Amino acid sequence: MRLIVTGGGTGGHVYPALSIARGFMQRRPGAEVLYVGARRGMESQVVPAANIPYRALEVEGMIGRGLRGKLGGLFLFARAARRAGSILREFEPDVVVGTGGYASAPTVFRAQLARIPTLLQEQNVYPGVTNRMLSQLAAAVAVPSVEAVDRFPERIAHRLAVTGNPVRTEILRADRGQAREAYEIDAGEVLLLAVGGSGGAETMNRGMMEFLQAHLPAHPHLHILYVTGPRYYRWAREMADEKLGGNDAERVRILDYLEDMPGALAASDLYLCRAGAMSLAEATAVGRPMVVVPSPNVTHDHHRHNARALERAGAAVVIEDSEFTGETLNRVLSELLNDDGLLREMAAASKERGHPGALEEILALIDGLRR
Repeated sequence: MRLIVTGGGTGGHVYPALSIARGFMQRRPGAEVLYVGARRGMESQVVPAANIPYRALEVEGMIGRGLRGKLGGLFLFARAARRAGSILREFEPDVVVGTGGYASAPTVFRAQLARIPTLLQEQNVYPGVTNRMLSQLAAAVAVPSVEAVDRFPERIAHRLAVTGNPVRTEILRADRGQAREAYEIDAGEVLLLAVGGSGGAETMNRGMMEFLQAHLPAHPHLHILYVTGPRYYRWAREMADEKLGGNDAERVRILDYLEDMPGALAASDLYLCRAGAMSLAEATAVGRPMVVVPSPNVTHDHHRHNARALERAGAAVVIEDSEFTGETLNRVLSELLNDDGLLREMAAASKERGHPGALEEILALIDGLRR
C-alpha cells in the first residue's frame, strides 16, 4: 500500500501528519509513505529529519495578504497543483491524507480530480479554510471533537468521523511515577507545567514573572516547570535570579525549550498553555486539567474556539490573553490548588475529552479507503 501525507506551514499541521506517517509505516511493514509539503514550510526541515521521503512544492498561503499577494499565491497554487499531479502519477498512492494548511491544498486537490481517495484530518474545533473547502470532495474527514462537526456542510455529515487528534506514542507511554521521581516532586507537592508555545509568548512570560515575584510564597507546595521559549529565556532567567531566592528559587525550573514533554506532562498536576490543538490533545489524552490562554494572533481565532470547548466540558479554565497577569493567574491557581475535588473533576473531564486511540482510528479510516 502507498500513502501520501501532506500538510504544513505550522507545527499544528505538520506534527499530526508526522504521527500518521510514522504510525502507518510502523503498523504496516513494507508500506510506502511519501510526504508532500511546501518548500519553505517548517515541514521541509522536520520531515527529512524524521527519515520520511519528502517532496517539496513551491506554494504560499493567501490568507491575510493583499490583492497582489493573493494573485501571486493563486499563480503558485496552479503551478504547484501541476507539480502535485506529476508526483501523484509517479508515486501512484492508494490514499492521500491532508492535515490542512496551504501546503496540503495542491496535492489533495489534484488527488480528488484524479479520483484518488482522500482523507482530511482537521485539528481544530473551528476548521481551517483549506480543509473546509476540500471536504466537499473528500472520502472521509477526521475531526477532533463533536463541536467541529457542525462547522462542516451538513450534506457531508456521513463522511465525518470524530477521532480526536493523533498524539505521539511517547505521551501515552510516559510513566507518571517515574516522571515525578525524575523531576523530584514528592507526594503532596503540586507541579505546574507552564508552556507558552515553542517560540514563547510575551504576555504569558510577563504574567508568569509577576506571579513568581508577588505570589509564589503563598503557595508553599507548588513547584513550577516554566518554559519561556528562546526569545524570553535570558530575560526570565535574569529576573528570576534577581527576584527569587531561597526555597522559592528552588521550586522554579526555567527552560528555554522542553525536550521532555512526555515526561513533564506525565509528572505535572496542572498544565498552563496556549490553545494549540495538539497541545490540548496531548493534555487530554493523559487527563491533565488545564489553565488555557488562547493566542489572539491566529487565523479564524481557532485558539479561542479550542479553549472554550474544553472550558464548557469542565476540563479547563480559560484566561484571555489580554487579561493574563500575575494577579489573575494567582486568583485562578488559588481556587484550583485549594480544592482537590475541583482538580479531580477537571482531570476526569479532561480524560473524557481525550482521544488516546485517535491514531489507530485514523489508520483504520485509511484502510477503509484503500482502492
